[in-house]
Amino acid sequence: MPRQTLSLLLVLVLWITTPVAAQNLLSQLPIDGTSVRFLMKFKTKGEDKEMTATGTLNISSVGKETVDQQPCRWIEIYYSVTVNDREIKMTEKLLIPEEFCQAGQAPLTHIVKAKAYIQRGNRDPEPLTDALDALVSPIPIVLYGALENQQPLAKKLVESKLGQLSCEGLQGDFKYQKEGRQVTCQVTTWRHQKAPFGIVQAELNDIKIGQQPAFSISLTLNAILKNTRSRLPDLK
Repeated sequence: MPRQTLSLLLVLVLWITTPVAAQNLLSQLPIDGTSVRFLMKFKTKGEDKEMTATGTLNISSVGKETVDQQPCRWIEIYYSVTVNDREIKMTEKLLIPEEFCQAGQAPLTHIVKAKAYIQRGNRDPEPLTDALDALVSPIPIVLYGALENQQPLAKKLVESKLGQLSCEGLQGDFKYQKEGRQVTCQVTTWRHQKAPFGIVQAELNDIKIGQQPAFSISLTLNAILKNTRSRLPDLK
């Protein structure tokens, strides 16, 4: 395996499998059963050339539940990327009050207690004890709360599954630190109300995870599905 490919694979494997986040990708709620798929493109600098990989990220509303008189949604995020014929995948299933699944909210800080699960690859699912831990998974970056240095951007035309739309932009810096290690990146999102969960496109630039090589991810709305069922139906 080329050394550059090995470097990219190492970054992705560490992020997705290590045992142990405003205008985010969950900025509005569609009808329950709706799912969107984002096409992901990864880029990282090798020793002598740029390395790339592709994958998908799905966000789905897979059920409703009322807790303490609050209407909640089961939100499921599925992430898959293939590098050198190796598939790396992860699923998170989270119960979140509907009022915190809107623009300007921080959904991961309001998950209903003991109602969060993670499945890494084909392993058995397990409770997710800290949904905010960006060293465990990439989800905190895409479902973040407030960003540092947050600023609005001028509208621009964005091409996606919905055609060409004039989208509102927002940019800021994500930072997470734990036990001497940190995750940082610049986040840019492009929003339009026609997108089921609010976001048409996102760019995660200069992602740094500890001492691993920096890389970037772009996400573009690629498909909209209905009548979606949970990948983890037995977990409630």
